[in-house]
Amino acid sequence: MKKYVILLSLSLFSRAIAFTQPCLSGGITFSTQADVDNFQINYPNCTEIQGNVSISGNGITNLNGLSVVQHISGNLGIFSNDSLINLSGLNGLTSIGGDLTLSVNPLLANLSGLNGLKSIAGSVFLNYTSLNDLSGLDSLVHVGGDLQFTINPGLSSLTGLERLSSVAGSIFIYGNSGLHSVAGLLSLKSINGPLVVQQNSLLSSLSGFDSINSGTITNLSILNNSNLSTCAIVSICDYLASPHGSVSISNNGAGCNSQTEIENACELLSLPENDQSASSMILFPNPCKDFITLNFSWETFVNDTIRVYDHLGQSVSTRQLKNNTLDVSGLNAGMYFLVLTTENKTYTSTFIIDKLN
Repeated sequence: MKKYVILLSLSLFSRAIAFTQPCLSGGITFSTQADVDNFQINYPNCTEIQGNVSISGNGITNLNGLSVVQHISGNLGIFSNDSLINLSGLNGLTSIGGDLTLSVNPLLANLSGLNGLKSIAGSVFLNYTSLNDLSGLDSLVHVGGDLQFTINPGLSSLTGLERLSSVAGSIFIYGNSGLHSVAGLLSLKSINGPLVVQQNSLLSSLSGFDSINSGTITNLSILNNSNLSTCAIVSICDYLASPHGSVSISNNGAGCNSQTEIENACELLSLPENDQSASSMILFPNPCKDFITLNFSWETFVNDTIRVYDHLGQSVSTRQLKNNTLDVSGLNAGMYFLVLTTENKTYTSTFIIDKLN
């Protein structure tokens, strides 16, 4: 009986090894749907591809044949696939040892199918894609190289990157004409290179870069974003207060059109909160559209003075607070600074007006 148990254990152990087998050290190219469909037949038990993987072919419609792949040690390139609708066949992939590159896949609107991907040791290059957002990268926590989004006209937001906490290279966001928000990067704590935002004509705010440690930014370039007016966020303000690299800021919207404009707005961010209870002041909804409510958990203010400043540090509204609600319907979209003055205290906060929602 004992001998049988030992043999059975060895058999199960051998199967476990067989089903997690490294393979293809020289990489592999998939250029037809048949290549994808026959992968598990041609390479049985191949779950860890050691070389580069290239997926490029006009007849490829799905990647279901790759469902057993868990790790790619090299680069993964998905480009020039005119019939590929989604990446659902890659849902077993948890890590990439090289770069992830996507380019010219006209029917691919998001990255659904990469939901299990947690880390990319190399860079992420999204160039000339038809992506609307980045949903599908919901599990991605770390990128070991650069994060580059270049000329993706349909990319409207970075939704899908909410768990990304570190990028060990640069952030390069260039020529994405439909991009209006980078809020998907709110969890990003550190990078290790330049922060570059250029020629994104609909982008109005840099809110989303707020949590980046300014000490991890080596250079700052904010250029030719015609609608960009909200740049006074903590990471940018901290970097400009003590830059340890180059600064290039011009040809953006009012408020972000020069280093001086941003620094003026940053001064309002540093207004003191004179009471520890100020942390209990909640503004909602935020972003808002027409009205914003100030929720004070410790007391109610009735006739105290509210001042609202725009991104340039200019006062745009002074009024009495009524029933803790402030009418902002007459203000344009953008980031604002709210200053509440009571008999002996001053409280400050920020809010965003978004007319699109």
